[in-house]
Amino acid sequence: VKARPHQKSKAKCRQRLKAITSRSRGRSLEAYRKELKAFVCGWVNYFAESSMAIFVRSTDEWLRRRIRQIYWKQWKKVRTKFAALRKLGLDDKVAWEWANTRKSYWHTANSWILSTSLTNGRLRELGWTCLGDVYK
Repeated sequence: VKARPHQKSKAKCRQRLKAITSRSRGRSLEAYRKELKAFVCGWVNYFAESSMAIFVRSTDEWLRRRIRQIYWKQWKKVRTKFAALRKLGLDDKVAWEWANTRKSYWHTANSWILSTSLTNGRLRELGWTCLGDVYK
């Protein structure tokens, strides 16, 4: 029977991931990626022998939403959001509609527009590390 990581260590993992992906740090995406990769690899390797598949899956979903939130915040202006959404393959009307949304960063990060344009595969292509990839 594999041991499970304690609830405290799971909570600390989430706190640390939240600190790493904080929107107010004013860093480049590369700096976010490097720090996130180092933490995720270290944390998963430390708890590699434990069974934490459910925790990894739920935390991974949450982490990808935080990453999408970082992108949305860094795009800032309507023009930039519109151009970025068009570059991701959306048509003009939908891109303009979502570029002008008044929803918060967190709500927009969970919207279908970012889930279908900044897909999990695209995030991997951009160099983002996910807990599930390292855990497998």
